[in-house]
Amino acid sequence: MRRLMRRFRDERGATATVVAFALIPLLGAGAIAIDVGALYAERAKLQNGADAAALAVALDCAAGDCGTYVATAGGYANANDANDGAAEIHEVRFATIDGADVVTVTTKTREADGSNELRHPLAQLIGIDATTVGATASATWDGVGGGYSFPFSVSACQADPLADPGIIGDGVHYTIRFDTEPEGKTSELDCDIAHNGHVIDGGFGWLDPISKDDCRAYTSIEDGAVIEPGNAVPNGCKDDLDAAIDEGRIVYLPVHYGELAHKTYDIRVYVGFRITGYSVSGGERLDPEAVDPVPACKEKGNDCRFLQGEFVEVTTTDPGVETGGPGGGAMVVKLTLTPAEVDDLIN
Repeated sequence: MRRLMRRFRDERGATATVVAFALIPLLGAGAIAIDVGALYAERAKLQNGADAAALAVALDCAAGDCGTYVATAGGYANANDANDGAAEIHEVRFATIDGADVVTVTTKTREADGSNELRHPLAQLIGIDATTVGATASATWDGVGGGYSFPFSVSACQADPLADPGIIGDGVHYTIRFDTEPEGKTSELDCDIAHNGHVIDGGFGWLDPISKDDCRAYTSIEDGAVIEPGNAVPNGCKDDLDAAIDEGRIVYLPVHYGELAHKTYDIRVYVGFRITGYSVSGGERLDPEAVDPVPACKEKGNDCRFLQGEFVEVTTTDPGVETGGPGGGAMVVKLTLTPAEVDDLIN
């Protein structure tokens, strides 16, 4: 019996030794799991900061002045980053890729001691003290080249920001007639009415909406815009027009220069437009500040169609809006390209 008990005591000692040795890799694995989790969390927050910084700089550049872009990037990176706003802008660089301007922002962690290394309180037990954490984001700004918008297109006779950029932001509330042909004439529309040196005649055209319940149409400079036959507003669009006026919403509209193909407008540029009034089948909402607020056709009781509003600059960050346009007051800013893709294209 004594021999048996002695043997058990010896085995207990051996088991304790085995458990002690087994705990080392277990503790190491646990330390790595916890610190790696913190590493990924930090990396995600840094990426949010880099994304916000790149978009903010691109928005300034799209407006015509990149300004103090390092300070801008730093402010947005800190506001959207880790460690209670402790982030550092490592680099801001600019490039032109395939005709589009691109800004790339790289951020790094900034610790209280000024270092760029994230400390690992547990992993240091197995010899891993700290890791440098960073993130990179690129954003581009370019003219709107296509996308989904209100289903109407403005004639270049009415607004041509390429030939007459002064119409953008002039503060004039225009009345854009669907049919502006002068009394007694049966020829094609003439651009013969002007206000403050800007052509205000020319009209607009309805576009083919996505569906009867969706007051949007897809257009692009490459493919043009499918024309909606007739002079009636597409179904459901009156409510959207009212909402746009109430919200003071600025939309981007395609400008057509004749037809690209049968029943397809030739779209060459987009323009920003703030809707202030309308007269369409089924209702109206007039803008008393507009040029020709109550057109002659309306005064005579005719069922005329028109839109009212002002041409303004607009910059959208909608990821569904396409780039590739010439500008004209309608710009798009979006995150684009990976850091490796930027390097490949630059180098």
